[in-house]
Amino acid sequence: MAGKYLLKQYLKKLISKDEYRKQKLNPIWIVGEQFQHGNRLFNFDFQKEINENELDTCTYHAVNTLMKILKTNANQETCNKVIIVLKDILANLNDTDNTVIYLILPTMIDALNDFEGNTQTMIFERISFIIKTFKYICRPFISDLVDVVIKYFFERVFQKIICEILMKMLELFLDDMENYFPKLVPIMLEVLNDKTTYDKATTITMRKNIFKCFIFMSSKISNYLGLVVPEMVNILYSSMNEI
Repeated sequence: MAGKYLLKQYLKKLISKDEYRKQKLNPIWIVGEQFQHGNRLFNFDFQKEINENELDTCTYHAVNTLMKILKTNANQETCNKVIIVLKDILANLNDTDNTVIYLILPTMIDALNDFEGNTQTMIFERISFIIKTFKYICRPFISDLVDVVIKYFFERVFQKIICEILMKMLELFLDDMENYFPKLVPIMLEVLNDKTTYDKATTITMRKNIFKCFIFMSSKISNYLGLVVPEMVNILYSSMNEI
């Protein structure tokens, strides 16, 4: 536990490299779950001197191990622990570290299909954080992310964070995203017109978020104005009648 604590302190720049080097660190463990040949998260000798390159290697192998656990469809409790550990790792990564993100993002996207409930929510939160923090590194995964948006947009529990992901993608990759408008626009309009009974506050929040997405799309959406504008006017009109 001391080793794990000291590594976190070093990653957060709360202790110096010299202070870190003086410590004899034990391997870090994933609590409560064995994986492969044991439950060690890092298979390194931490008693030797660690330089920056070696630390980067530790991070890579740690993330690689975490992603392998997700891919094995381990029980939901274990995967929740993995995602929590991943939060700390992501918070301390350099925002240009594409190697680690290329390990994490596709695995997290695939994991959405394997879990449900709170675990899915946590995965969406990590995906949203990755897009907001690492930005253009995420470009190779635009198609996969759009598929996620389309698949989960109708689930109200995810709509807020789906809109956040979509807005950030539109902000960063508008030219690339234009290719997916034929898929996205009908889905967004369908969600806007969802007649399922929900509380008024939830409906208003959802509509505001989708309107914000359309605002981001406005400079590229001329071919769809005939679909979008009438729907927006109808929704605004019906909302006024409800007041």
